[in-house]
Amino acid sequence: MLPARPQHPGGARRGGAGPRRTTRRAARTAQGLAAAQHRPAAGPEVRGVRAAVPDVALDVQLEDRLVDMVGEAIDVALRTGELTDSSLIASRIGPQHFVICGTPDYFRGMPQPETPNDLALHRGVSFRVPTTGQIYPWSFCGEFAGAMATDSVTFNNSDGVLAAIRSGVGIGQLPVILARSCIARGDLVAALTDYMVPRGSVWIAWPSNRYRSLAQRAFVDFIRQQLPDTLFEPIGRP
Repeated sequence: MLPARPQHPGGARRGGAGPRRTTRRAARTAQGLAAAQHRPAAGPEVRGVRAAVPDVALDVQLEDRLVDMVGEAIDVALRTGELTDSSLIASRIGPQHFVICGTPDYFRGMPQPETPNDLALHRGVSFRVPTTGQIYPWSFCGEFAGAMATDSVTFNNSDGVLAAIRSGVGIGQLPVILARSCIARGDLVAALTDYMVPRGSVWIAWPSNRYRSLAQRAFVDFIRQQLPDTLFEPIGRP
């Protein structure tokens, strides 16, 4: 998400001999926000932004909480789920899909579940939503809605969920945009893909009461270009 300074609509800030635009970007990385995937590649991503909009100074925030965009002077935000904040204008980027996964070593010791009912035999890694304190449900279809593995460890941060799954502690649910590269490399193995359904969407949003500067528009366009449609496709069986 991109925040702006309250006294300078659109993130513009004066300094030195000329204008300097500051764009504060906060990226929510909970189970449902995509930008977590970009943390390991933060350097190349920032370099790309700087090349596309060189007159913008970025103030990047990576959060697993739902920030108050108006109160905290956020210019632009990447958000996931369903948007209910009427003070925001949002553009949908794509659907939010999830995948259940574990390490190859974990599945060598435990049989892969054939249906969500088999999860009772497995150790689970869960995500606790920071704003509500509730465990984020696994996104299964129909009669299997609500099925989950027995919690062995719970995090309120998506990086913690990913790290725990990769350590072999158990299996868990990850957004596909976070898990896709790990599965492609063979670090993680997808399971129960036939039973998964999308939950909400990924959005790029900005406050409706704030003037959109040219720099902010350029930043939004750049971010959309960096998130191809294929990034949001569900993960199927290998």
